[in-house]
Amino acid sequence: MPVTPQYSWAQTDDKIEIQIQIAGVHSRLLRHITQITPVFFNLNFPPYLLQIDFEGEVNPLNVKVILLQNKKEIKFIFPKKAEGEKWKDLIIDAGKEQRLERRHESIDRLHAKQQEIRERRAKQRKLRQRAAQQRQWDEQKYLKHVMNKLEREEQEKCATELQQWTAVADNDDNKESIATAEIPAIRKAVDVDIKLSEWNYVVPAREDCKPPPFAQKSVVFGTSHPQSHGDKSSISITEKTPAFLFDKALQYITNKDYNSCIYVLDEIIDLAHNDSMLLMLAYCHKMQCFIALHQAGKRVTKSEMESLAQRALETVKSMQQLKSKQHCLQETDDRTVAIVEVVILFQRCITRCWCVLSSTKHFDDNNEDVRKLWQRGCKIFDLNQNTFDDAKATDVLGMFKDKHMVQELRSVAGDHLNVMNMIDCKQRADTLLKEKQHNDAIGEYDRIITESSHLQNTEHVSLLKQQCLNNRSTAYFSSKQFLKCVDDCSELISSCNEANYVHKAHIKRAASYLALWHKNKNENNYLQKSIGDYQIAAKHDTLYESYVSKISKFLQPN
Repeated sequence: MPVTPQYSWAQTDDKIEIQIQIAGVHSRLLRHITQITPVFFNLNFPPYLLQIDFEGEVNPLNVKVILLQNKKEIKFIFPKKAEGEKWKDLIIDAGKEQRLERRHESIDRLHAKQQEIRERRAKQRKLRQRAAQQRQWDEQKYLKHVMNKLEREEQEKCATELQQWTAVADNDDNKESIATAEIPAIRKAVDVDIKLSEWNYVVPAREDCKPPPFAQKSVVFGTSHPQSHGDKSSISITEKTPAFLFDKALQYITNKDYNSCIYVLDEIIDLAHNDSMLLMLAYCHKMQCFIALHQAGKRVTKSEMESLAQRALETVKSMQQLKSKQHCLQETDDRTVAIVEVVILFQRCITRCWCVLSSTKHFDDNNEDVRKLWQRGCKIFDLNQNTFDDAKATDVLGMFKDKHMVQELRSVAGDHLNVMNMIDCKQRADTLLKEKQHNDAIGEYDRIITESSHLQNTEHVSLLKQQCLNNRSTAYFSSKQFLKCVDDCSELISSCNEANYVHKAHIKRAASYLALWHKNKNENNYLQKSIGDYQIAAKHDTLYESYVSKISKFLQPN
């Protein structure tokens, strides 16, 4: 009597997962004990028998199987045919006759599809055999042609030497000339270089089958074959295996040629579909190139920042999608995967900060807590520091096999986290300023400016400091602390490169000087300074020319 094993199931938007408690199954037996159609699943491993009629349809060609807990449990992952469809139950709610009829129809369709594939492969096999046979015949024909040509040349040479010998022997009157006649040298063996032509037969590619391992990691692209034997210069074959390109990308990173490295990593991403670990490392290194470009010390405009943040965000999302498919990394050392996860977490912190600073609207994880990402990355890094001492576990990590490199990434992510904290503080201060709570807003801006002095003066920190100085000067002006407003405006004018902030600083400083003069009208130097600032502001906006003329009247003697 067959025994039905215990199992549990779960579903997501795009897949169905069934976990079966069954022991003793080897991976080599799975193809012989399972039968999968779009609507039916059968597992027959005596004494166990499990038959499931799915409520919906699955894709039987992309099913993944994972052996869990020392081969005591098996996990089947079935991709849904219609993504986003929610199943009410795993098994269809129908009568036995209807289920059997539905099951047999799907099995018949599967057998018909398999027969069609077998027939197509047989036709392709005949075409390949015919092409190989034709090539062999042509090579034999060409070799025969070369050998006949060499034989004719040898015969002609022998005939010429024989004629020369006969002409000397017939001259009986001059025996001395016979003795001194030139006797041909004994023939010597000569190595003949037979140059076979290069062939370019079109052989049909195999369909509906998995390529062998060497084909997955040994892809060679080249130009067409030369037309003549001596035209070797026209041959251009370049190796483009993912492993070769990854070594090339690491060399570019060593030479700090990050743009070329990004180009090579994009090629790896296009080729390494079957190597999930290499694909994830390519994304990590690509993200690291973006970070290195941003830290190169060059000034980045807002449009460039938005573009960089968007490209980095796409890279991080691709890494998250790969990381969510843990079954793709079953054969990889868990310690290696942990280091890759640390790199991804720190890079996500940096990307989050970029998106906020560039005001990009493509960032979907608005509720993501960057501090949790940072803390989780630090925790995993501290637990796996010994991994860097094992060369075997870290050899595949590329530039991240260096512990100091990951520590530097951690430091950069920490700086960006501090910038995020400053951004949160600035948002609170801006809210207080809008609510006209000027003293509280000034206190928040003071804390941000003080903290910015302890951080590296990057583009982010400099921009935040300029915004805080601009807003704090507004708070000082609104709370009638005009001298402090003048100090902030002067600092902003001397240190800021943004024309808009400088223009506003001149206007606020001019208004502050005018307000100070109203308090003490004996200080005419305030009027002169106010006129100077309004004159500079009038170069950008002619509206302030009238301010200059009005204030100048106060300096005229009565």
